[in-house]
Amino acid sequence: MKEIILEQEKNSVSPSKKKFDWEKASHIATVFSSISVIVAVVTLAISMYPQLIWKNTNYVEKANAGDIYSQMFLAEHYYEIGDYNEAIYWYKIAAMADSEYQAYAYNNLGVLYAEGYGLSDDVDNGYRRYEQSLKLFQNASSIDAKFKDNIWVLLKGNSKECFPNINYDNLVAELQFDETSSVESSYYEYREITKGGVFWEDNKKYTYHGLVSTPSTDGLSKSHYVYYVQVYRDDSVPLPDYYFAYLESS
Repeated sequence: MKEIILEQEKNSVSPSKKKFDWEKASHIATVFSSISVIVAVVTLAISMYPQLIWKNTNYVEKANAGDIYSQMFLAEHYYEIGDYNEAIYWYKIAAMADSEYQAYAYNNLGVLYAEGYGLSDDVDNGYRRYEQSLKLFQNASSIDAKFKDNIWVLLKGNSKECFPNINYDNLVAELQFDETSSVESSYYEYREITKGGVFWEDNKKYTYHGLVSTPSTDGLSKSHYVYYVQVYRDDSVPLPDYYFAYLESS
């Protein structure tokens, strides 16, 4: 009996010592590899042509029918994949309608012009695109004040010569700079001549404060214009990027 038991033990194989099934493992690896390829293809298709995916089937149709959200969706999509001509087309369409997305459309179209993306040669030459971008940013900020910062970035990020048809200094003086610059110091200064209510000299902002008379050496009083001067740490603060407004999920 003992010999029979030993013979059975000899012929049996411990589970931990079973031969590894390389053929089965290779099959599993092939399946996972195929799944990975399919996922990659689907992801690429969604990225490049979202209208081909079942849940986005109606975006193009709705956009052509006048649906603002679909127009904005397509514009943002084409912006993301670098098809700027299509992005400009759909943002222009969306900007024409009085809707909750109109300011977004104006702003993002302004970003495209400011960066020179997708513009024809007759637009992308010298000051034309900068002034067009400025107009678009102004339209956006008139609807929603948060887009005003892009005007500051556009003006200060380019030279005064890029805006020959506007009063550059006055427009810069009207903007709020607290978010892009900080005041290093401030003081009052007497000036013998006035240059208006607000003006700039380099990184100093002059705001008219009043008129005073002071005695001179010959005993006669002399008038001085008093200005409140704010010295901005302008040149040392990097300009932020243009604010591109992404579409919120519907």
